[in-house]
Amino acid sequence: MRGRPGGGPDRRGPGLRGGAPAGPADRAVRGLIAFLYSENQLFEGEEQNEGWARIDARLAALFRRGQESGEFRIDLSPAWLTEALYGLVASGAWAVAEGRVARNDFTHSIVELLLGGALRREES
Repeated sequence: MRGRPGGGPDRRGPGLRGGAPAGPADRAVRGLIAFLYSENQLFEGEEQNEGWARIDARLAALFRRGQESGEFRIDLSPAWLTEALYGLVASGAWAVAEGRVARNDFTHSIVELLLGGALRREES
């Protein structure tokens, strides 16, 4: 298995590898997504905003493709995985903004927690 830049194995499958590294634009986008996700219900009516519906559909499609290719577990629905990702991004961005966690650990920690879970496993 190919290693990731920080050391250790790269557990991301083909559908998740190869993206550009996180940079200033990525950090701005994740902060905006975190804000919108955590505050959007204050400004929306009863129906979901069309923009969120498109983002939800794209993320659910990503998770569905990952399930079909064997990269992601099938016991969690794409909708559940999408909501979990939103929750991690929103809470992580707020924790960074309040200085509780390191900004440089944001992307790595979210990827590891979403893909690897919180259970400690023995490396094989």
